[in-house]
Amino acid sequence: MERVSHICSYLTFILSVFLWISIYYDKTLNKILREGLQEKSLKMIFGTWKEVVEFILNILIFFFCPNPFTYKIEIKFHSNEKLLDYKIPINSIFTSICLFRIWFIFKLFLVSSVSYTQRSFRICKINGVELDLNFPFKANMTDSALTVNLYLFLMCLIVCSYDLRIFERYFDRNDETSLDNYLNNIWCVFITMTTVGYGDIIPVSFLGRVIIIISCMFGVFLMGLMVVSVTSYLNIVGVES
Repeated sequence: MERVSHICSYLTFILSVFLWISIYYDKTLNKILREGLQEKSLKMIFGTWKEVVEFILNILIFFFCPNPFTYKIEIKFHSNEKLLDYKIPINSIFTSICLFRIWFIFKLFLVSSVSYTQRSFRICKINGVELDLNFPFKANMTDSALTVNLYLFLMCLIVCSYDLRIFERYFDRNDETSLDNYLNNIWCVFITMTTVGYGDIIPVSFLGRVIIIISCMFGVFLMGLMVVSVTSYLNIVGVES
């Protein structure tokens, strides 16, 4: 089993290298599509401060990956609740970060929409509007807000619950609230994201609590979007009045 895991770390690292290369070409091709630039330069990646921020976020999500160089490295933590020390392999932490690559699926949803076409580029350029991923997101929030909210909610639920499972598996509770059970992880994250917070299942590890904080903040953001979407949907407009 350990040998298989080691081989998988090699494969993951190789695939991540190809992913890093694809990020560069994704940036350059988007620049060419938006501005018609033909020469290759750093300006094609770092055009505005928004692109710099987006590039940094991409690095944070896509740079870290399980790899053979950090295969045996472990980080020591202490649990005040359990009064014990425990170690988490750094590759497990990298795996949890890799799961946020599910962002690609949502990005595919945005770039596949009718608001992100060459015709949209031309219209936006004529009207002096910058067409980045914010534009199809806003357009989809206007046309199908509930669908966008559902995508974001499911993405966060799946990723955070699996990340929670990664960090909490080192504590064997042997009861119905054990986070060895993936369904319990889904329940914990779901209750947190909806801001209910029963407290019947709680994380013990430090990194598990970080994941819960992330899911809580994202849940509050989604609840705000949901309220705005439902309010907009229920408003009487046009001939309805």
